Amino acid sequence: MTFDYSLKTWSESSALERESKYFNYLSDKYNFKFYIVTYGSKEDLKYSKQFSNATIIPIFEHFRKSNFKIINFFKSFTYCFFIKKLIQEEKFIIKQNQLLGSWVAWTLKLITGSLLFIRTGYDMYAFSKYDKKSFLKILLYKLLTRVSLLYADIYSVSSEEDIKILKSTFRTNKIVLIRNWVEVINSKDIGSRENKILSIGRLEYQKNFQYLVDNFKNSDRKITIYGKGSQEHEILRLAKQVGLDLEIVNNIKNKDLISILSSSKYFIQTSLFEGNPKALLEAMSAGCIVLASNITNNSEIIKDGENGFLFDLNKNQLKNKFDFVDSLNINQLEDVSAKAKKTIKEQYQIDKIASLEINLLKELYYE
Repeated sequence: MTFDYSLKTWSESSALERESKYFNYLSDKYNFKFYIVTYGSKEDLKYSKQFSNATIIPIFEHFRKSNFKIINFFKSFTYCFFIKKLIQEEKFIIKQNQLLGSWVAWTLKLITGSLLFIRTGYDMYAFSKYDKKSFLKILLYKLLTRVSLLYADIYSVSSEEDIKILKSTFRTNKIVLIRNWVEVINSKDIGSRENKILSIGRLEYQKNFQYLVDNFKNSDRKITIYGKGSQEHEILRLAKQVGLDLEIVNNIKNKDLISILSSSKYFIQTSLFEGNPKALLEAMSAGCIVLASNITNNSEIIKDGENGFLFDLNKNQLKNKFDFVDSLNINQLEDVSAKAKKTIKEQYQIDKIASLEINLLKELYYE
């Protein structure tokens, strides 16, 4: 798993239910067996029942976790020797989830001679620049990416834009495209849905929720954001200041969120930058009328006016676009909703993404 992430982390963020589906799909359909290495304690073992064919290996059941991150980082280079003893397989593939923690996977590859697949949902190096991190952090993420590309047998990204950036920066041909998956959701017709405006995401700079609030100032619309983060109080304060009825919901199970999406009319995403956003894909799968910021990674998914709508991140552009969309007749909106669901079914459904990954792994394993 991603460095310092545990199954408990996934459970508390409502991600466990969703993430375990992919493991179970690969186990049940393709007979995969997993050893899931987590940065959790013995408590992670209680989540074993969420997986159909997996052995959970919680690092901090066997190693003492320090209160100092730097100590945990240096100790992590020794974890691979412990992991090697527990995995009694003649041949296996190491799959690293996200870039952070890849040094453990490199080392395990070196001592076992195994194959290494690094899967990323977004480009950490690019994100560190967009997020205005310190020069040192940006440099470290660049180094981490370079070394990971060196050791990986397959390095997957979730967007064409990530491929473009990484190939131009690191001059490599190891990169493949594996987009995020979603399930096709049974949903109501647009005409029978609640006239709700929803948004989903961490309450942080990247998601740009202040822009959302400012565009709907003095509006009679109610907006609900599902997420948590450091900017919650700032966002609520701004909403009160501009006269917007805003609700923030911190914790909700994925299946409940899917149910809410499937009965809601509008989904708005205002991000400054993205990878291959799962929330946006799930909203499209649920047939919501999606309005998203016109950034490169969103425009890979949405064709403006066909399966959703794009708006520029200029002052009042979102509200102007929303008013236009809200004025469309029900047949026009039903057509956009149907095309959104079709996009998901044809390009992002779990069986298609899993099949692509399996074919890549077979080529790697048997070459």
